[in-house]
Amino acid sequence: MPVDRDVAMPMRDGVVLRADVYRPDTDAPVAAILNRTCYDRSFGLTPPAGLDPDVAVAAGFALVCQDVRGQFGSDGDFYPLAAEAQDGYDSVKWVAAQ
Repeated sequence: MPVDRDVAMPMRDGVVLRADVYRPDTDAPVAAILNRTCYDRSFGLTPPAGLDPDVAVAAGFALVCQDVRGQFGSDGDFYPLAAEAQDGYDSVKWVAAQ
């Protein structure tokens, strides 16, 4: 399973959020699941979401595990829920463009 670590995802205000992208070993387009977390994306299996990268990829999905603004690898300041709508929209747009 290919994994791209510390992938930069620029937000509209210039802040860069970081993600790990787990994907099937294919060049064909696949559906993606976006998992945004404040609990450290590097664990993959995050407590609230319970998404296991191995299971998601085995089912044919790409899994994008992203640290929210101001947490762990992502830039910016962490203010719970303050930027979630804007950052979530920008992140979905980024994933869809891939």
